[in-house]
Amino acid sequence: MADFDADLVTLSVPKAVEATYVVTTSSPPDDIDAAALRAAERLPEPIRTAVVQMLDTPLLSLQLMPADEAPPLPTHLLRVFGASPVQLGAAASASHVVVCQAVYRVAWPPVHEWHARGLAAALAQELNGTLVDAATPRLLESRAALASLPGEDFRIALTRWILIPQSPDEGGVWLTTNGLDRYGLPELQVLDVPPELAAPWTAVLNGVATALLDTWYEALEGQEEPPFVNLPAELIISSSDVAEAYGEPEPDPERNAGVRLRLDPPDDFDEQTFLTVEPTGDFDGSREDYLAQVCDDLFGDEPDDDF
Repeated sequence: MADFDADLVTLSVPKAVEATYVVTTSSPPDDIDAAALRAAERLPEPIRTAVVQMLDTPLLSLQLMPADEAPPLPTHLLRVFGASPVQLGAAASASHVVVCQAVYRVAWPPVHEWHARGLAAALAQELNGTLVDAATPRLLESRAALASLPGEDFRIALTRWILIPQSPDEGGVWLTTNGLDRYGLPELQVLDVPPELAAPWTAVLNGVATALLDTWYEALEGQEEPPFVNLPAELIISSSDVAEAYGEPEPDPERNAGVRLRLDPPDDFDEQTFLTVEPTGDFDGSREDYLAQVCDDLFGDEPDDDF
């Protein structure tokens, strides 16, 4: 048996990842394939050409069905994640549903997500429909979904692809990411955040997610379907990582903070695997002190309402 290395986190690599988007509409097309080709014309390059090419393969599929034959929408979760009564009403009253799915191996770029979201958003515009991101799940405004797609530089704002819900726990606030599984990763979590630090730590966790994704794809580069990869347990998070997550310009000067990641497998309370953010090994202080120090290291005296 190999020796345990506390400086590494070993993560399994899924054989494939899948993106699913749903468009609800009362204006179903006679020919969904023809509608998809028309919708693709709304997409920016290089996404447009790639989507048209991918439609000719099993990697990107469309299915049109009557709404009463489709699985019900997760109305409660959609409401929790920001859907308005008007949006929910429009989705619920639609006569038909288009399911757009893409599958791809775990690699950069994550074309399964970009192509499925792009095509589904364009179809929502073409069919005057409502767009649902099944991964989170949440309702998306089609124009905003199209704006979240990368340009020719392949850059994205991660906050348009993941959410960070907050829940009360015994020691404060529990923050988790929701959406990193799009990329084959476990979700991040940070426990016992003091309520006054919940807003800045939302920004921190977005920065951690950005740095983690970069590290994940670097570890996968050049490997052909590895069963697992090793990542460093400690990461340096920069204010540039945070800015990138929000699609903002890089700050000057750049600031840095360290985090440690611990892999927590499913338990009786939660059947989900998490990467838990912990103090770095060299931090000499309480957990609450650490959480405050990270905010100070990254943001200094910036007010909380910046996040």
